Amino acid sequence: MEDQGRAEVAPALVRAIGRGMALGAGATLALIGYGVWRFPSVVTVPADAPLAVCSGASVAIAYAIVGRLGPRMPGLRDPIAMRRGVSFGLGAGALFAASMLAEYLVPHDAPQNARLAMATFGLFFLLLAAAGFSAALAARRAAAGPPAAVWAALIGSQLWFLLLLTIYYAFIGTPQEARFLEVDQVLADFHRSGMTDLRAFISEDYTGGGFFHSLLGPILAIPLGGLGGLFARGWLWAGRGSRE
Repeated sequence: MEDQGRAEVAPALVRAIGRGMALGAGATLALIGYGVWRFPSVVTVPADAPLAVCSGASVAIAYAIVGRLGPRMPGLRDPIAMRRGVSFGLGAGALFAASMLAEYLVPHDAPQNARLAMATFGLFFLLLAAAGFSAALAARRAAAGPPAAVWAALIGSQLWFLLLLTIYYAFIGTPQEARFLEVDQVLADFHRSGMTDLRAFISEDYTGGGFFHSLLGPILAIPLGGLGGLFARGWLWAGRGSRE
């Protein structure tokens, strides 16, 4: 069924991915620009602050380009992998949204916050492997695993960066933010940094983090998707063996 629908589904999916990732990139750039407009010190303090802001903006632009060109690249254009990857990537986005909102809205202490972060990213990595497993199982070939996981990582990582900035600005100056900055060790890191402008520190931390997370996600997705594909291959082999 999946193979029969390739020619019909793929063009619409290609357009949806391109437009969706371009929209996500535009929203991320707008949020970065809003931060610079609201807190001009984010590009003046410290001296390397502009580099962090530019790195966050550059990775957002890169994601828009990948969304446009990726579905046409030989290694990523498998329609089954794309469909499964997008589905799991949206699931990862929902996971990140729930986790980030819980960090602000649910009272907890620093150890609980650390466990929440570990659980969130552990589940994210599990979702990448599951995307590879699901795609390989549907396509009946292990090679569909890595591209599915890469698409899941691209969608999930873009949503993570967008949510990080959106939720930060939504709660800025609130009691919830003050509690979060304390339990997440942001204030402790700020004091250790020697900087005197908290907003500049957070901006540098978040935009720099968005850059590295956006790069590492798709890189780690390749072996995780491959592992999921191998599990799917074993599952299919075991199923054939049981029927025989």
